[in-house]
Amino acid sequence: MYWSEIPMWGAHMPKEVTTDALFRQRAMQMIDEMIERDIHHPSIVFWSVHNEIDTTCQEALDLTLPMVELVRGKDSSRLVTYATMHPLKDVLLPLFDVIGINKYHGWYEGKVEGFQEMLKQFHAYAESVGAGDKPILMTEFGAAGIYGDTGWEPRLFSEDYQAHVLTEALRIFRSDPKIGGTYIWQFADVRADLQSQRNSFRDRARSFNNKGLLNEYRKPKQAYRVVRDIYKSGAPEKG
Repeated sequence: MYWSEIPMWGAHMPKEVTTDALFRQRAMQMIDEMIERDIHHPSIVFWSVHNEIDTTCQEALDLTLPMVELVRGKDSSRLVTYATMHPLKDVLLPLFDVIGINKYHGWYEGKVEGFQEMLKQFHAYAESVGAGDKPILMTEFGAAGIYGDTGWEPRLFSEDYQAHVLTEALRIFRSDPKIGGTYIWQFADVRADLQSQRNSFRDRARSFNNKGLLNEYRKPKQAYRVVRDIYKSGAPEKG
């Protein structure tokens, strides 16, 4: 199953960018070309219009509404979606068939158990804006683990800690009836654009994004085996 998306990612993109006429024109053109090219591809389930832009403002609504209308006008047979990193303040929830949430409790913020409270608040918020009936996908979550770094206890960057975060996160998600699926970030470690002035500098050990279930040579970490067992046999009990 495939999630097809135009290259509009903007975790640090100023919202003013989305008001630019050329930016919007190119977004619409890319959506049009994406669907024209792949409309008959049997694996595509979702058309996604953007990923992690600022979805808390009127600018996002003005940008997104015509994009969603274009997708539905070209293909009414598939689900329209996006990925939000602002689930508790997002103004776009009612526009979509499926809501994707990108969150990293246990890595970029707090402890992994924070997913429980976040989802409780999200469901209440979604209900209040008329999106309580929308299915949800956890489209990014996880933690970094450096291949071969194991020990007696979970700690940051260890394989043990990465496996702990994914085990607890999947337990929480699988106990929530409104969550329809999970996308772990990510399959394998990849090279990163490492720049010391960026906030993510210390998160990129070895100059890699180390959140892969496998390392860059496709050797499995503990997290790979944990996830494999969970997906095969169901959610484990809390350890």
